[in-house]
Amino acid sequence: MDDELEMIDRHSASFKRRAADLAKQYAGGKVITVSEASRMLHVSNQTVRLLVKRGTLIGFTPGNRKILLFKAQVQDYLIHLQQEAIEYGAASFRKKAWYE
Repeated sequence: MDDELEMIDRHSASFKRRAADLAKQYAGGKVITVSEASRMLHVSNQTVRLLVKRGTLIGFTPGNRKILLFKAQVQDYLIHLQQEAIEYGAASFRKKAWYE
């Protein structure tokens, strides 16, 4: 049990360091709201909140108000999604269809 807790603590510390490094990278840039990010990504507001909760995107609430995100990070995430879609499409294009 102690080993499991230690592993969780290490993972949590690593995650916090990564989030802090990313926050430093994007700090000073323009910030946007959840609704603006959802429009950029073409997803719902709830999906953006879930991405923040999972740690995929950095969200912060200055003064316990609405969640703000770094616009540059959202743009980088969108580029990442587009690249994945292109790679997936190219990989599936090389495969033969089930009926061939």
